[in-house]
Order: sequence, then C-alpha cells, then structure tokens
Amino acid sequence: MGRTITEVRGSRDVHGGQIEIAFDVSFDATYVANGESLTPRQVTLKNILDVQSPGPLPTGHSIYWDRAGQRLKVLTTSTGAEVAGGTNLSTITGARITVKGW
Repeated sequence: MGRTITEVRGSRDVHGGQIEIAFDVSFDATYVANGESLTPRQVTLKNILDVQSPGPLPTGHSIYWDRAGQRLKVLTTSTGAEVAGGTNLSTITGARITVKGW
C-alpha cells in the first residue's frame, strides 16, 4: 500500500447528520499511478461528501481528492500535474486532511 491514514484522536465532530473527521496521511516510496484509494469504509463513514486538504506542502506537492474515482492524488505545485506512478513520496508524512460525510 502506498499510503497510511490515521484518524486524529479527538477530531471527530458531528453537525446534525454530517460527520467531520481529521486524518494524517503519509505516503511511501511507491505512489500508485492515478492516486491512492480513499473509500468511505476506510474512514469509517457510509458516504464521503468532501475532503479538504492542507494546501501546498513543504515538499512542493499538494493533495487532491478525486471524488469520482474515490482517490487521493498528489500533484506537484509547480505544474499542477499528478506525480508519476512509482514516485517516492516518503517525504510526505502527517499531511492532515479533513473528511466530511455521514
């Protein structure tokens, strides 16, 4: 697996029927082309409505959630293009994302 995702303790917040949870995401040396899977089941939800990412990272990357494909993609901030499959992204550790759903 090319990434790990860890729920931030105490971050779960409920607004009516919507749940918001923060996760720390880390990638490893084998980024999967077309992004890493991020399904509702992986984040203990039934449906993902939105994923917010931290913006540009110090590594020169940003994280983008592809709603249709249910994938986290890593883009280079200089070009906006997705990094190639097999790229070593082990320097991206603890990037915090916020997942909203129910």
